[in-house]
Amino acid sequence: VDSARKASPLGGALAMWVKALVAYKELALTLRPKTLAMEEKDKAYQVVAKQLVNAQEELDYAQADVDTMQSEFEETFAQKKRLQDETESTKRRMVAATALLEALEGEKARWTTEATLVEVQKQRVLGDCLVASCFLTFCGQLGSAARDKLLKFDAVVDLEARDVAVTGNLSLVKMLSDDAEVGEWYLDGLPGDDVSRHNALLVCRSVRWPLLLDPQGIGGAWIRRKEEGLKILSLDDWKLRPSSLKFMGTLEECLMYGKPLMVEHSSGALDVAGTPLERVADKRWKQTPKGLVVRVGDQEVPVDPKFKLYLCCQEESPDLTPEISTRLNVVSFAITQHGLEEQLLQQVVKAEKPELFSKRRKTQEEVNACMQRVKALESEILTRLSTTPANLLEDSSLIEALSNTKKTWREVQDRLKIANDTEAKLQSSYEDLKSVAERGSLLFFLMNSLSGISRMYHTSLSHLQRIFTQAID
Repeated sequence: VDSARKASPLGGALAMWVKALVAYKELALTLRPKTLAMEEKDKAYQVVAKQLVNAQEELDYAQADVDTMQSEFEETFAQKKRLQDETESTKRRMVAATALLEALEGEKARWTTEATLVEVQKQRVLGDCLVASCFLTFCGQLGSAARDKLLKFDAVVDLEARDVAVTGNLSLVKMLSDDAEVGEWYLDGLPGDDVSRHNALLVCRSVRWPLLLDPQGIGGAWIRRKEEGLKILSLDDWKLRPSSLKFMGTLEECLMYGKPLMVEHSSGALDVAGTPLERVADKRWKQTPKGLVVRVGDQEVPVDPKFKLYLCCQEESPDLTPEISTRLNVVSFAITQHGLEEQLLQQVVKAEKPELFSKRRKTQEEVNACMQRVKALESEILTRLSTTPANLLEDSSLIEALSNTKKTWREVQDRLKIANDTEAKLQSSYEDLKSVAERGSLLFFLMNSLSGISRMYHTSLSHLQRIFTQAID
């Protein structure tokens, strides 16, 4: 090219063009196969791309099927889990139901019977409550015969005339108390006759404080054993007047701390009018933000709801004003012949067969403890059944508690049966000595009846008991 340019400018240009053509040809010869190969590859790519699109579509369809099956699998698995949980829950409920049936075995018949009795009693509850109210209000001072006449004849006839149904031969002891409480009264020294049990009801169930007419000291002795922590004030002590500092201090202490208080008086009517006891006897409590208070003297004293007041007069027939009868519940604790027989029988057995006396006392305590335990267990069962918020079969703690309670209840019932059988056998052993107690009781009432001729013939029960004990010894 340089030589051609030197020879002729046009020759140089022509030489450059020829050289470029040669170079182009050489490049075209090299590029042509590659172009053809690229076209082939592009055609192959188009085929493969189309196959890829088809494969992707198939994959999408397959993935959709997989997702559907996965969803069905998860739903089926969840349903299986629910069924397994329901199966386990059903098994647990079956076990719980079996345990519950075992725990309440034997109760259905008794509860069904009691429910039937309650339905019958509901029809007579008004009349029965009226008779009980009549008893608590008017029968305190009456003797056994007068009480029976008022309750079993006068009150019943009057109610029936007004078309008010009343239970025939209504047992006030069963209506207003239970065997466990009556057993406690007996262990505390209350005689076992009906009059004494009725007196106990008058003392424990009346809304008014009791005034015990207690010539033989039976009621006072019972109260002393019954009330733990009892404070006693005797007005026979000339230094102990209702206005004295000791009297006031003891009264305030009992009111504040809920202690039982017994005020004794040997003779004459125990009239609380005009004394610090008046407001207390009338229960003239006043409600304050801090609780109940009552004015005693010139100050207000807090009143604990557990406070109890007993007034005791050792005369059988004191002069009672109408105000006393309306303010207090006057209860005659004059001993009956049957009640004295029982007390004297205890003395005879204690002297003649001390081991029998101790065994019977222990048996009576065991019977009473069993009855109290049975009462508490029955109450616990009914309370749990009525207060559980959830399904009974879902409350495992309730089922366990009921099973334990039922087990304990059965043990107590077995012990109670044994104790009752023992008590029946011991009672039959008492019959051999009963005639001695009957004659002692008869002699006391014969001697005591002489006081109707002259008071100089009055005989105290304690004196008779001393003579009776000397005669036995």
